[in-house]
Amino acid sequence: MKADPYFPNEYGIISLRHSFPKQPNPLFTSFEFPIENRSTSSILQTKKAVLDHFQKYNGSSFFARLKDFHLLLYIQILNVRF
Repeated sequence: MKADPYFPNEYGIISLRHSFPKQPNPLFTSFEFPIENRSTSSILQTKKAVLDHFQKYNGSSFFARLKDFHLLLYIQILNVRF
């Protein structure tokens, strides 16, 4: 008896119709801090970029300033403790 190598594609299809919220509430709402691993870009992740980011959102609360995913990754790399 020989195994059949054919695998129907229907087993790999997943329906995602009910997985999206009607009222999305994203945790990360800021996308302005430089993205990591972009050494060819003129905008790099530096401590000065962190300072500039915090100064830009000077009137905002502390947690509002941290709503950028790439900023949090960079702070973690720096081993900053709050």
